[in-house]
Amino acid sequence: MGSKDAFAAIKKVNPHACIQLLYSLQGAIEDKPYTQLPTETREDLKQYFRSLA
Repeated sequence: MGSKDAFAAIKKVNPHACIQLLYSLQGAIEDKPYTQLPTETREDLKQYFRSLA
């Protein structure tokens, strides 16, 4: 399961889940702090987060 699918499952249970959680999930997958994710990845995740609203 990728970060987007995992986040979508969490969001169903906790509608207040924030974008930093999504970033953190992706960071865990890439084995790096979410602050070190490439800008392109963060922008993609941001667009996905907004699409769930």
